[in-house]
Amino acid sequence: DLSEHPKVDEEKMTIADALKKLQAKTVILMPGLSDIRQYSANSLIDSIKLMIYQIREKNPGIRIFLQSVPPGTSMKAGKPDNLKIFQ
Repeated sequence: DLSEHPKVDEEKMTIADALKKLQAKTVILMPGLSDIRQYSANSLIDSIKLMIYQIREKNPGIRIFLQSVPPGTSMKAGKPDNLKIFQ
């Protein structure tokens, strides 16, 4: 299993299960550059939507905040150019 899962009390579990076990009231999702490079824009959005759905399904009432997504700088986008942010 190459996927990354959090450990709570030395037990690997999904993010949604870990939040439930910890009785979390709030979670902040912060996609990083590795997420941006790994997925196309639509795939990243779908991945975030799925994660939010899975978290809410097991943690009704949890507050979810999405930290700003950094602009992509992968080879797919060509040479990094901050002016593209405003286009």
